[in-house]
Amino acid sequence: MDHFMQDNQGAREEQLMDYARSFTVAIEACENIWGEEAFKRPDLDRWRDQLLAGMYDAEMVAIDQVPLDVRSAASERSSLVKAETRTLFNDPLFDQAVRQGTNTPRRIIYRIEALIELLRRVAQ
Repeated sequence: MDHFMQDNQGAREEQLMDYARSFTVAIEACENIWGEEAFKRPDLDRWRDQLLAGMYDAEMVAIDQVPLDVRSAASERSSLVKAETRTLFNDPLFDQAVRQGTNTPRRIIYRIEALIELLRRVAQ
């Protein structure tokens, strides 16, 4: 993020509008796919009513990185995506990657790649 901010501190209005559109598309896709469970983690048979920064960036970046057809399929299979997201938390490495030391490059990459893989798998 620091590099992005540094590289774009003098961005033109057109570039800023492109970034805003990308953000809006990603946030709407997350809402369509995960709904009220977006950016949260499961807790027994429900979802915690607390947003996790690690889930936020993982979901947003994963959505941005997959093609439109994968996003569309994930939206159509929202229930399956939520179930598979819940399953990700059975992996202690994923759970740590979204809850502890979330700013380390290795954990950021791990959680984003896990969600990209999940979205692609559900889209097949």
